[in-house]
Amino acid sequence: MKNKNFLYGVRHALEGLLLALRTEKNFLVYFFHILVTLPLNLLIGFSPIQHLIWGVCVLGVFSAECVNTAIERLCNFLTEAYDEQIKAIKDIAAAAVCCWGIAFYAAEIFMLGLNLFA
Repeated sequence: MKNKNFLYGVRHALEGLLLALRTEKNFLVYFFHILVTLPLNLLIGFSPIQHLIWGVCVLGVFSAECVNTAIERLCNFLTEAYDEQIKAIKDIAAAAVCCWGIAFYAAEIFMLGLNLFA
């Protein structure tokens, strides 16, 4: 079914985001880390460009986690039986989240170091 307009599509996207937040443990873990790091970053005095870099990494993690969740649900819908191809698909999707997670933590640690020891 095609979305009727832009706002209708945004509403469905927000519903998907809330569903992921309610049902995916790893999504909650990243969300918790964001709730911890944002006030810390504000307290330490990140520059606008540092906040931008941080925000891009946060959105990258969330995006990858949403895509990973969608792929996992689709694979589980198609078959509950163990399959090497399904395992490979899920592992590759999980790797995307891992890459963004590494970028998030690396950026956070690097920028904290810049601000604390500069």
